[in-house]
Parts: sequence; C-alpha cells; structure tokens
Amino acid sequence: MKREYKVRFFQGNTYEVIEIVTTYGERTSAYDSEPDTVEENKVFQGGLADCEAYIRLQEGGYMYGF
Repeated sequence: MKREYKVRFFQGNTYEVIEIVTTYGERTSAYDSEPDTVEENKVFQGGLADCEAYIRLQEGGYMYGF
C-alpha cells in the first residue's frame, strides 16, 4: 500500500488535503503495471500552512522549523 498527499484549493483561504491510497497485490487488473485500487479521501481542511503541517505530521510523525 502506498500513501501520497496532495493539497488543493477549496474556497476562500481554505485548502484541503487529499490522501491518495494505492493498493497493490489483489490483481483486479490484468496488467501488472496498474494498481489494484486507488482511493482518494479528503482528510483535512485548513489554511495552506496548516495543510503542510498536517502532511508533515502524517508522514514523519513530527514537525520541525517552528
């Protein structure tokens, strides 16, 4: 399973973090290069800096530079 995050504009000064979860190994596709499932979940909304902080916490379990 592979997790990635992306930030996209929501409205006003609000952005949202999208978690993209790719799962391999269940072979729902006939092609080996294609992932089995890809899910996109909205996991957080806030200011741009808040979104960056959320991603840092999820990926590394800590924040630095503050």
